[in-house]
Amino acid sequence: MTNTEIGIKLQELARLWLVNIEEVKSMGSFFTIDNINDNFQRKIMVRNFFAVVEGYLYVTRELIKLILIKNKNINYGITFHEMIALNGKAVSLDKTGQAIGKDTFYPFEANLPFTLNCFAKILETPKPDYSDNGYAKLIRMSKRRNDITHPKSAGLQIITDNEIKDILLGLGWFIRTHGQTATKINFNELFLQTPPPPTNS
Repeated sequence: MTNTEIGIKLQELARLWLVNIEEVKSMGSFFTIDNINDNFQRKIMVRNFFAVVEGYLYVTRELIKLILIKNKNINYGITFHEMIALNGKAVSLDKTGQAIGKDTFYPFEANLPFTLNCFAKILETPKPDYSDNGYAKLIRMSKRRNDITHPKSAGLQIITDNEIKDILLGLGWFIRTHGQTATKINFNELFLQTPPPPTNS
């Protein structure tokens, strides 16, 4: 990847990053009295919240990979196996001994701490506080998101009052966790000698 390609990709990621941050901030507007009292709106809140978080995680993984490419001479402590996982790949061998790479899916409850832990290495910051009750609620509600996205039981389509409280606790943990890293994110510093943005001329 050339410096120009890195610069273009960085701009794309920076824009997408800002979109995700604005969506995180906007999540609070969902929690109105009318929405909270309507089960259909509750389900939308749960699904949308995890869509925002997963978008955030995607941007973070792409940013990590770009930083590793650009600053290839810096040892951030990202392991070989972590690199494979960052690329969403798994490797197997066919009968002729050829290595075959294929896309793989990592569940949310594993992908969330994995991505944040790798980002902490890049930023040289402590890992998030996974002992926080908000994190446990976030993981629990991710499973409830699966229940309403892939319905198999009518009873599981009801989002309870306590689950709304849980999603709020999970949202709080996520926002605090982002806040702890947001001040460390300086695109120019992370990329050292980032090339200037391309012009239209």
